[in-house]
Amino acid sequence: MAGSDDIEKAPYESVQQVDQDVSSLPPTTEKRRTKWEKLGAYNIWVLAIGTIVILLSVAFLVFVWVVSLKQGTSEHQPRLWIDIVRKDYTSRVVTIATLLVRVALAAQLCVFAAIMAALILERVGASNEDFPMLSMIRCANTGPQALIWNVFHTITKGTQLGYSFIIVITILNALALQFMSTMLLADFGNPSVVLDPQERAVNWGIDASRESAPTVGSDFWRSSQPSYPAFAEYKQNGTQGTNYIDSGATYRGFLPFNNATLRENILSYSGPMTVVDERVVCVKPTLTNAEFRIPAHSDDTLSANINFNNTHSDIVQHGYQTGFNCTMPHYWHVQHSGYWYASLCRLDLGSGELRGGILPEDDTRTHETNVWLIFNVTSAWNVEEQWLQMVADKEETVVLPLRQLESPDGAWAKIGHANMTVDVSLCLLNPKPDVYDVEVLGSRSTITTDNSIYWDPATRKYETGWSRLQLDALGAADLEEAGFEATRAFSQEERGVLSLQAPATSWNSTRAPTAYKTTKYQPMIHGSLDKNKPWNYAGGMNDSFILTPKADFADAIHRNHMWVTQDILNRTNNPAKALQAVTHIVMQTAYYDWFANYDLNVTATYSMTEQRYIPLTWKHFAAVAGLLVLHFVLVVFALVLFFMKTEVSLLGNAWQAVAQVVSNDTAAAVQHGTMATDEEVRKSVKSSGFHESPVVIRRSERNGRLEAVSVKPVSRGSL
Repeated sequence: MAGSDDIEKAPYESVQQVDQDVSSLPPTTEKRRTKWEKLGAYNIWVLAIGTIVILLSVAFLVFVWVVSLKQGTSEHQPRLWIDIVRKDYTSRVVTIATLLVRVALAAQLCVFAAIMAALILERVGASNEDFPMLSMIRCANTGPQALIWNVFHTITKGTQLGYSFIIVITILNALALQFMSTMLLADFGNPSVVLDPQERAVNWGIDASRESAPTVGSDFWRSSQPSYPAFAEYKQNGTQGTNYIDSGATYRGFLPFNNATLRENILSYSGPMTVVDERVVCVKPTLTNAEFRIPAHSDDTLSANINFNNTHSDIVQHGYQTGFNCTMPHYWHVQHSGYWYASLCRLDLGSGELRGGILPEDDTRTHETNVWLIFNVTSAWNVEEQWLQMVADKEETVVLPLRQLESPDGAWAKIGHANMTVDVSLCLLNPKPDVYDVEVLGSRSTITTDNSIYWDPATRKYETGWSRLQLDALGAADLEEAGFEATRAFSQEERGVLSLQAPATSWNSTRAPTAYKTTKYQPMIHGSLDKNKPWNYAGGMNDSFILTPKADFADAIHRNHMWVTQDILNRTNNPAKALQAVTHIVMQTAYYDWFANYDLNVTATYSMTEQRYIPLTWKHFAAVAGLLVLHFVLVVFALVLFFMKTEVSLLGNAWQAVAQVVSNDTAAAVQHGTMATDEEVRKSVKSSGFHESPVVIRRSERNGRLEAVSVKPVSRGSL
């Protein structure tokens, strides 16, 4: 059994106490400290380096915001920004930058807390329960939140309202700044971003020296695409005379990319491109011996002799065909107000020549002009008429002779019968598709146009407005419905069209044989405008297409193409725009249908827009900037007060923080606090009345030492 000596052993017998005579220690000499000594080297570095880190981080964020908000208007962006955006690192770098800012803010707020503790201890004092904590905060702390209990304890007494207000504002500001990253990312969106040019091999034609793909099985008049792709365009202003409409030089290039998204996002392009001359000139022809035939059990037809010489300076009529026989819309139903009873009929190649164009020096173009007739039939007859019944009963063909009528200025000739009128316009198109080395420019808004065609159940027809805008074929009614003036012209940017740049010398010098030193290629869209005739196609008829919703299959075109053509005719009364639009659509459909077979390639350069997560507004950035400014204002204000109103605090010095706590006024608390909690000390000294008076650090009148001294409370709200 253990003896009594074991019970009396010291709890820390390995530690031996050595008593020292305080009077034997060398006397300390007090000296006046400079402002920077009071602040301390560590705190100075924290404030200086922290400020630099914050400013550099904010400057970097400003750089990201400025470039992001201007990227749609500037041609070249800084390489650093492009690298960040291309890799989708924008949100990550913002998070890293705000992390650096928060670390610097936390360090500076620790200095702020030490300053505020020194001000409170020297100017207004603290209660006995807060005094030791405030003294230690001057040396080491975790931020202004460590001062919050002192604020709570003094709020009812009002002894430090000014300091408490500064502390509370700083804590709230610091709390808000913890959400910097979240606030900044609220400015972000997913716009289309212009990135730097890149190079890649693009296919531009089929090698003619190899066995080409078969051409059968394709009827591009009856084929369509989900939407009409963007294209490049070089266009001059058109003209109109008393007997013609000229669209003006219009060269359109098809982007050599089979991916629809890539096509729509192209911003600039330099390389090979199939370009088509889509200029259309429509004239008012002279018709003689015109007859409208209405058979009992087959299509209505119109035949006549035609003359279009001397209608336009660039048009020459050849003698290959002076007459035509074209299919007309079926007319045994009532006229529909929603669309024209129109048809499209092509004369034989060589019937006429459209001079000029993209390659006027190329003689082969002379015999490749397409000559088209566009008809619009208007009649007062309806299903109740006696003559229709006669045709059905006797199975006879009714022949109506039509005579030339007076027509208004423009490209429409008018022929008619007592109860029927047919408007006729003759149009010439010499597309001659070929491959050129081109430069194409665009804008960021190029990808914003929706070129799809939608079925509208309310009107029971297709909505073609967007596609007609792209094809520059809106009418006055469209513009008025959209709130524009009837003469409003839309730019290529607004239409979603890229700008095809004219070559410095000539178009001929940029053709594939010259640009790529090869002749072994063949573009595959020459025959796309031909009609794919059915096996029972009637001989002696010209290629005809009925442009109404009720057309028979043999004469119908795809409903999308039909409604685009109908709406252009109905809205503009311009046959040149209508023919240019529908032939462009057909040739474009053929181009992308054949594109998979293209095997000649060359390196091209292009830039494109891509959706990226970048800033779109300054709204939340401004809020963060305001919070940072408030932070610096509070820190600077605290520094000014510290330099002006404190004398005995040396921040960051632990022995001073401890030594100044010990005094005659705190002896009881120190005596009871060696192995007690703060609450136990507070209760033990409460009976002495010490807790009722604030404690400040000042020179004691009894011994001249800088120490904790109980004083009378100062006025409310004092700084």
